Amino acid sequence: MIVSFEYDHVSLKKETLPRTFRGPAPETAGSIGRGGEPLTRHYEIMIILEAGLDEDAIRQVIDRTTQLLATNGATVAKVDRWGKRRFAYEVRHRSEGFYALVDTRAEPGAVKEVDRMLGLADEVIRHKVIRLPEKAVTVSSARSSGPEGDPPATNENGAR
Repeated sequence: MIVSFEYDHVSLKKETLPRTFRGPAPETAGSIGRGGEPLTRHYEIMIILEAGLDEDAIRQVIDRTTQLLATNGATVAKVDRWGKRRFAYEVRHRSEGFYALVDTRAEPGAVKEVDRMLGLADEVIRHKVIRLPEKAVTVSSARSSGPEGDPPATNENGAR
């Protein structure tokens, strides 16, 4: 496609590429990473549930989330149940909620499906999916794999 611009005495012609040739293809659920293995990334999924739910209903929502991740080929590293926390401001006319954090390694398509499911669930007040950069994952795993019993290194002011 050739686009031409005409001014008073100058004529400019600019050749543009069709949309299909403008850059790399967007990520898809079946993306292949380097070496031929599926492209998996590290994610944290924060889920805030209604505080009035009983333990069975909370466990059911978290289990449904982890099962959906597992059926889509993800590995769930851990699930942290933080318990009831007070909000800094009201969310949907509520002042507290039950927090849960799911740490997983998954393909983008699996996380997109979980994001859709949590958005439709009535028990979920809010949720947030965060993709962690690979550098942060290796640094945090190196910290946690250090010798147990040794306190983290601090400077003379006591800061880490």
